[in-house]
Amino acid sequence: MEARCHCKNISIRIDHRPSQLTSCNCSFCYRIGALWGYFEPHEVDVYVEDKTAAGAYCHGDMYIRFHHCSSCGCTTHYTMTDKSQKQKVAVNFRMVEPALCDDIEVKLFDGANRSGFVR
Repeated sequence: MEARCHCKNISIRIDHRPSQLTSCNCSFCYRIGALWGYFEPHEVDVYVEDKTAAGAYCHGDMYIRFHHCSSCGCTTHYTMTDKSQKQKVAVNFRMVEPALCDDIEVKLFDGANRSGFVR
């Protein structure tokens, strides 16, 4: 399975589909409309064609580093910073062809109020 930014500068290969996706309403995820699929770091291969057009952003508690393409503006994935005890990679499934993930269950996560999964 492959996720790619709009201009195809950043592509992410994963070898299996997640059992569910997460839609979060925190101040950042709400704005970008991401659907996150979670993986162990060894399950994800990230390729960047033009490294000068790849950026990252941290905010708040600085536990998460959001990666994006500076050319087309797409947020492709996030990784955990050294502040986090658990390392994972979240792939934005809005970067995957819709037909490949239409049947994956989406769970809503209330990150705005930090109250966890709501359904």
